Amino acid sequence: MLASRLIGQVLIDAVGRPIGRIYDILFDSQNYELKYIVTVGLYVNLLKIGLLRRIVPADLLVHIEHAPRLRVVKEYLDKAIRSLRYKRLRSLEKAMRERDILALIMFIPLISLLLYLGIIYFFTIYGQILLWTGVVTLMYLPVLILEVQYIYTPELSLKYIYKKKVFDMNNRLLGIINDFEVDNKSMKIVALTLRSPGYYKVPSWLARVYEEKGFLKFPVSIVQSLNNNSIIVKLSLDELRDFITFSNEFKSR
Repeated sequence: MLASRLIGQVLIDAVGRPIGRIYDILFDSQNYELKYIVTVGLYVNLLKIGLLRRIVPADLLVHIEHAPRLRVVKEYLDKAIRSLRYKRLRSLEKAMRERDILALIMFIPLISLLLYLGIIYFFTIYGQILLWTGVVTLMYLPVLILEVQYIYTPELSLKYIYKKKVFDMNNRLLGIINDFEVDNKSMKIVALTLRSPGYYKVPSWLARVYEEKGFLKFPVSIVQSLNNNSIIVKLSLDELRDFITFSNEFKSR
């Protein structure tokens, strides 16, 4: 299952009541196992913005296929999170909530004021400047809010690692992170999928792979470093080509 499919889905408790819409997924950076689900109480689907975040521990999940469901009811979830076992989770959630409130205070009133003044004084040059400033700010709002919301965590964040560059062992560019493939039973990352880095130059064999398949996929076992800042494969470009060629020939037999 691709991890990105979970983003935007509604997480429900054991009796089907909604907990929140899934906004991010955090994986353990050592064994790549699903650790936390981040849900939001306020989600703007058009802009893909989520606020009022809440963290749900993955060990309370029944499954993640189809409709993600907890094995406990909402009331027990609140009680469990208050226990000593989830002390770090509570501190992380508190920090996330503070950043969400800061984002609300910073951007929502500002954009509303710019748009309001721009409409009121539309027929003046200053009004049009204010209006267009508000529109441009609204367009870049998802990026701005993500920057404000960012909190350092040792866990792998799907939202923040998305679109990161991936390099081989010699620091040569392979592609851009597109998604994680997650095993439904173990809930661990088993493979990475990359997309073409666009105007960045890659070897001809790799360019053909992107042209034919649209993506490059390889197991997480050949990854040397995987964190929110860098992704490095422990193979050279030539070794990666041989590995992928061998894997494809093996599957075709």
